[in-house]
Amino acid sequence: MKRLLIAIVALNVLFFAWKGYQHLTAENDAPLAENAAVPSDQSPGADTLKLLEEVPGQQIIKQPEPTPAVIGKCYTIGIFNTPAKEMLSAAEWLKHHGVPARQQEKEISRVINSYLVYLPPLSSRVAADGLMQTLQKYVDSDSYVIDKGDRINGIVVGRYRDQENAKQRMAKVKSLLGLNAISEPQYTISKEYWLDVADEQQRVSDEVLVNLLLNFHDLPYRERPCT
Repeated sequence: MKRLLIAIVALNVLFFAWKGYQHLTAENDAPLAENAAVPSDQSPGADTLKLLEEVPGQQIIKQPEPTPAVIGKCYTIGIFNTPAKEMLSAAEWLKHHGVPARQQEKEISRVINSYLVYLPPLSSRVAADGLMQTLQKYVDSDSYVIDKGDRINGIVVGRYRDQENAKQRMAKVKSLLGLNAISEPQYTISKEYWLDVADEQQRVSDEVLVNLLLNFHDLPYRERPCT
């Protein structure tokens, strides 16, 4: 009987020991199960990775193309050796049709045609007239008073085609009156004239050009680069 009681107590002790062991095993396994639900390289609560196909596509806003700049045209009407009436009339005609044209000119040659010998301007016309009378009395009667321009009240004592003759005249005035005359070359200047039309806003239509050529026959005309 005593042995039976010992056996029953021993079994009870083993039973409760086994139950305690099972309980401890269950508590240790629970965190492992929770961690298994989260990837090893990602902490709980972090955003999950998504494949590129899963991300909704962003709408691409297409930028409007810039408006192309207006390419104007420029024209030259001419060339003329003088500011011809036809050129001036063409400028007025274009202006009337809303197309401004600029009159242009360029010197192309300068040739000496004579030498002007004169005395520098005096302080007044009265003084110039008095000196001119002296010149006419002692030199000759070819002198006259300049009445306009930057040499006003000066006195012309001669005009000569040859420079040597101009020098001789200066020497004669110097020797007779002690006055220093000036010799200044005079030029024949040749120029070219034309009209410039800068049509940067494309105001000159083909119809305007056709009418221009119809109204002004044989009018030189060409298109040129706008600079």
